[in-house]
Amino acid sequence: MENKRAILMIVTATLVLAAWVVVRAADKAEQRTIPLTFAAMQRSTLRGLQGVYVVVENPGPEAEQFGLTQADLQSDTELQLRQRGIKVLTNQESVRTPGFPYLYVATGFVLSGSESAAIAVKVALMQRVVLERDPMLSCSAATWSVGYAATADAKQARQVRDSIRAGVSGFVNDYLAANPRQPSSEKPETSKGQ
Repeated sequence: MENKRAILMIVTATLVLAAWVVVRAADKAEQRTIPLTFAAMQRSTLRGLQGVYVVVENPGPEAEQFGLTQADLQSDTELQLRQRGIKVLTNQESVRTPGFPYLYVATGFVLSGSESAAIAVKVALMQRVVLERDPMLSCSAATWSVGYAATADAKQARQVRDSIRAGVSGFVNDYLAANPRQPSSEKPETSKGQ
């Protein structure tokens, strides 16, 4: 029974990774043929954002094997955003912000025995969008996203955290590209009497 479960987990992890490779290859092929790339379209949806609320999905009990908790991943993500100058909104601020933007971070684990797992990481900016065919209808949708699939040893929690950081870093880079900082127009004060 244990062998069947391990085989099923390995097959599932392989399928997740294969699907990711196919999607990435299709994205790259599409980017070569379409003048406005998917990545550029995603980046443009970040323009004008004043900040984001952060929602980290509970990674579940499997994550404990990697020493990961929802609170740790929440803190990691918020710190990474703040360090790069992106405002982290409270839930109340987010609700009052046009589009109700929030950065959604999710991880999934498929354990393979007690020593390793297949891991899927998704980072997405969710915001309210309006349907073009009926502007009276709106819903929350991912306007920017990135996903990763990997395998990790139970002793290497850093691999999982690094995968999440990589996804958040991709968001940060695109956010900063879409919202360049304006140089300060203030002149440095000089001491009087010199």
